[in-house]
Amino acid sequence: MALFPLLNRSVLGGSELARRLFDDDFGSSFLDGELFDPPFYHQRFYIQPKNQQQCPYRQRGHGPGSQAVMESDPNKFALRVDVRHFAPEEITVKTVDNCVVVHGKHEEKSDETGSYVKREFTRRYVLPEDVDPHTVTSSLSAGGLLAVEAPRKT
Repeated sequence: MALFPLLNRSVLGGSELARRLFDDDFGSSFLDGELFDPPFYHQRFYIQPKNQQQCPYRQRGHGPGSQAVMESDPNKFALRVDVRHFAPEEITVKTVDNCVVVHGKHEEKSDETGSYVKREFTRRYVLPEDVDPHTVTSSLSAGGLLAVEAPRKT
């Protein structure tokens, strides 16, 4: 670890760490703020959203096909997956063993910002024991919401 950031810490936000590093008493411990401060900027410049729903990362999900909602219904198994970035011919839904596998892939194409994007995802969902894999159906809405449903055994 380079000593330059430690010795010039006062310029970057100030800390006693640089002054205490070369003290004769090496038995003193570090303060939590000295260990967990961001190294190149002070914490006062970081503004945390008051509501986590305001965070763009949480609004978009963690990648294509990642926003999935499983509905609990006593009569059927229902799953909704956001696949709005994919055309219907780029999405496959199949059952393998006791799982539903949703796969989406498109080659490099221009997106709304003008840059070129290549996307691919695979999601596997385990079916409950009371659902027959042969009865699974899927449909795609105009808004890009994939609905996967299957009736439960009675």
